[in-house]
Amino acid sequence: METLRSLINLIKKRQRHLGILAFLSVLSGSLSLFFLTWLNLRPLPPTLTLTHSDARKPQVLDRHGTPLSITFQNTWNLHHIVPLHDIPTLLQHAFLFAEDQRFYRHGGVDWRARAHALWQNIRARRVVRGASTISEQVVRMLHPRPRTLWARWLETFEAIRLEERFHKTDILAFYLNQVPYARQRRGVVQAARTYFDRDLETLSPKEMLALAVLVRAPSRLDLARHAKPIEPAIQRLGKRLRHTGILTLSEYRDLLNEPFQLQSPTLPVRASHFVRYVATSRPPHPRRGMIHTTLDAALQVRAQALLERRLKDLEANHVTHAALLIVDHQHNDVLVWVNSGSSAIDAV
Repeated sequence: METLRSLINLIKKRQRHLGILAFLSVLSGSLSLFFLTWLNLRPLPPTLTLTHSDARKPQVLDRHGTPLSITFQNTWNLHHIVPLHDIPTLLQHAFLFAEDQRFYRHGGVDWRARAHALWQNIRARRVVRGASTISEQVVRMLHPRPRTLWARWLETFEAIRLEERFHKTDILAFYLNQVPYARQRRGVVQAARTYFDRDLETLSPKEMLALAVLVRAPSRLDLARHAKPIEPAIQRLGKRLRHTGILTLSEYRDLLNEPFQLQSPTLPVRASHFVRYVATSRPPHPRRGMIHTTLDAALQVRAQALLERRLKDLEANHVTHAALLIVDHQHNDVLVWVNSGSSAIDAV
């Protein structure tokens, strides 16, 4: 009997030791995880307002500020930024419903959406839905990392920090101006001009919903190449907006039947030879996002038309190429630099 009691006491003592060991292991693991997390968190920028000092390739402007070139080779969208109040309300709603419906109600991480996404993925036995908030996506833009669980863990804390530092409207404005699309485009303004060659306020409801759907897979979804695959997603998003009263019945019906009217963007002024001359003859300006030149865009357009008419008159003489240069000799300013057939969009 005494032996049995001793055995029971020994077992209880070992259980206590194992319990203490387990507690210390959990505590040690938690402290290690906390330390590694703190060590790998990256600092947030002091502001979400980008400056032209972030430009790797500057934009060339005429003497009055008219763009002579378009570049999509910078890390950020620097030249097509609009404040949130200039972005149509329907476009904002479309993004919120498509990407982060509870954006104004969470603190950077939507735990409810994460739990729902986890349940759906378990039921489907594959990843069918994500739950990244707009704040987490902004963190991903600011701090690119490999798509791993560890990165997702870090983004959680950085998203919370982001919302503690910046107002919701600032975060949403940054996101809408920098969200990536196909062909190195960033932001809704560049996307609207790339696909429709129009400003945001002139887009139809269907076109606005398309911009919200395309960001789900920018490397795969390109409206100019394949418009049909995104139609079901646009209709589902439109149905949700209709149920909440954001879309009217007539707008929803138009959305179902309206075909896309795609239009490639064009520059108002053709001056690619002059732009190349400026880019190669001037020293680099790593802290400047724009180069102001002496060219006169209005005069350039008139000279271009004049040269093209003259070339047409000379077709019978087999003249196919020509150039026209106008210089203000008093100030040594190049006002016009025209070559037949030119474009200055560097990434189409």
